[in-house]
Amino acid sequence: MPSTRLERGAGNIVYWAFPPEGTVLPWFTEELKRLIKLGLDNQLNSGVLSGDPTQDIHVPVTHVGWREGINKPVGATIAVSGALRKAMQAAKPARLAPIANVEVTTPPEYTGDVIGSINQRRGSIEHMEEVTPQVSHIKALVPIGRRFGYSTELRSMSQGRAAFQMTFSHYDIA
Repeated sequence: MPSTRLERGAGNIVYWAFPPEGTVLPWFTEELKRLIKLGLDNQLNSGVLSGDPTQDIHVPVTHVGWREGINKPVGATIAVSGALRKAMQAAKPARLAPIANVEVTTPPEYTGDVIGSINQRRGSIEHMEEVTPQVSHIKALVPIGRRFGYSTELRSMSQGRAAFQMTFSHYDIA
């Protein structure tokens, strides 16, 4: 079952290309379709990289095999989940990491140290300004995983005179 990576933020899309238009299959019931969708959703929610949900995948359902009396509806859920997992592994998935907006308020004499610390944590400076002669304001994007321990580091480098706040921004490729 092929899958296509979409633009970030598009969401997961399941497209039914089965059965072929104009074809009526008595065994392809709404219940079977629901179970197939459940298998797809289960796999998309558990992903292929460390159990994280999958995002922005287009999944066309192009074929459903069925043998009356042999197959069980729950088997369709398991089979489609396995097929999707195999297709996603072959697609070279990428892990997304949470990125935070970080705003630091510091005396100007510590601005260079703060910027160096943000850069060391793989952050990127978005904006910097001297609000008053006593206060500089720095806005940056920093991977949340790299932010741990930052409070202690910031207090140490600024002699307790700098402060920061952090809010979630978006996900980006880790």
